[in-house]
Amino acid sequence: DGGTSYTPPLPPGTWSSGNTVYTAPYNNLSYGKTYKMRIQNFKDSAGNEMVADNSRSFTTQSAPVSGGGSGSSSGTSTSTSTKPEVTATIKSSGDQSTATITIEAKLNPNGTADVSLTAETISKAMNDVISEATKSGAKNIALELVIKGTASSKGVTMSIPAAALSAMTDGKISSLKVTTSFGVMSFDAKALQLFAKESGDVSIAVSPVDVSSLPQKVQTAIGKRPVYNFKVTCGNKPISDFGDGTVTVSVPYTPAAGENPNKIVIYYISDSGKLVMVPNCIYDPKTGTVTFTTTHFSVYAVGYNDVSYSDVSGWYESYVAYLTAREIMNGSGEGKFDPNGTMTRAMVVTVLYRLSGDAGSYTNPFSDVPSEAWYEKAVTWASSNGIVSGVGDGCFAPDKEVSREQLAVMLYHYAKFKGIDVSVGSNTNILSYKDATTISEYAYPALQWACGDSIMNGDSGNLNPQKHATRAEVSKILAVFVQKTVN
Repeated sequence: DGGTSYTPPLPPGTWSSGNTVYTAPYNNLSYGKTYKMRIQNFKDSAGNEMVADNSRSFTTQSAPVSGGGSGSSSGTSTSTSTKPEVTATIKSSGDQSTATITIEAKLNPNGTADVSLTAETISKAMNDVISEATKSGAKNIALELVIKGTASSKGVTMSIPAAALSAMTDGKISSLKVTTSFGVMSFDAKALQLFAKESGDVSIAVSPVDVSSLPQKVQTAIGKRPVYNFKVTCGNKPISDFGDGTVTVSVPYTPAAGENPNKIVIYYISDSGKLVMVPNCIYDPKTGTVTFTTTHFSVYAVGYNDVSYSDVSGWYESYVAYLTAREIMNGSGEGKFDPNGTMTRAMVVTVLYRLSGDAGSYTNPFSDVPSEAWYEKAVTWASSNGIVSGVGDGCFAPDKEVSREQLAVMLYHYAKFKGIDVSVGSNTNILSYKDATTISEYAYPALQWACGDSIMNGDSGNLNPQKHATRAEVSKILAVFVQKTVN
């Protein structure tokens, strides 16, 4: 049907589709052509002859490039990775069963690596891991695609056929993890559901960015640290926003001499060329990676935000460094942090608002929250999303100091708002604290979660639920919470 023929023809072999029972032999086919098939003379399990099927088609692989030969007649170069080596393993650990498909990629002539898997390979791995999960009793099922042989490449593109998406987005898969030499991308179930709503194959790509191509201000801020471009395409449609879905990304980084790991951060570079802080990020010295969570893909850069205060030292220093470097908390002015100062309701909801990254528009229901107040957006966001409520009579009391139990309740509601599992610690016996009788009834679930998940702890056998939370205490509680959610 008009395609370009190659000599010699495609080697003889067989064709099959999904879990169907037929296998069709072929020979003398050309490279790079689409063929239609007519399937007939098959009978179902009852012995009835099935209706002939003319809807099937397949496209043969591109012609392999010889050692130093020329390209095709059109002048376009062809990938050398036409048949990458593929292996699959199934493993259960704890409450999760994982199917790992490893692909040994080969570089294209232009230095990139394009890797694709067949629907049959993915479907078989999914069937196997679901069977393993049934046997082991694992509640979570994950698929991991490991792409090897790309360390010297200029970028990696992983293609997943549309036919395989149904097996990945039927509600049984909790996450898809794509591992490359440039980083690891883990898509949660909600992000995968977004792919299923689109048509066509899914393409997941990551490539390093030349820092010299960025605006001068960005170059100065980033220095020699790595920058990566992450992309997802469904069919011909770029998917930059994952909606309610989340992607966790880890990129390799070796700190420069003297860099404080708590001040290593992640920025994304906006379309206008500005650096935007990603608050949910952490550097892990053990793995040598910076991990962050995001709801959209863009160009991301490793950065260093060296914030310091003259009045910060002691047990809380690392927590303050972590939060202020990510612009989640700020100083009190004049180069000070005021670690022993207290936090007001307005301050706490503002910190959580920054952490959320929510840019939605909400209506202000409180008479004591002026529209021009620095905390107005944060308060309306928090009240609209169930993070905190008013104090009665249409008031919010923004300047009221927050107690430790009130802080735990706000953080508890924020965790539920973000879809974080708060069942951890539900069996924790907080009555073991000497001052347990001073805990307000409404705060019990929140404190059980916070203490059970080691986000909050006591002092000398006391939980001090009614004590005002100091800025140093808040910095530790929030830093531990953020680090746990990223990891």
